[in-house]
Amino acid sequence: MLEHDLRAGLAVPVELLVRELGEGKGTDLVYHLPSSVVVGGSEDSKLIEAAGRLDGKLGELVGWVAG
Repeated sequence: MLEHDLRAGLAVPVELLVRELGEGKGTDLVYHLPSSVVVGGSEDSKLIEAAGRLDGKLGELVGWVAG
């Protein structure tokens, strides 16, 4: 993504918030999709595609963690 727009570096690495819920109710996982921050109003198709791939990788990680 940085090849297409250096500002994308502001959103990478991605950030996750993991917190334990009280009374044994489990765990809460909160994150922003990187593309929502990286792409902004850009119409650069290569940047949008790269951000989408990062979204997918993050989705896989979240699925694995929640698994």
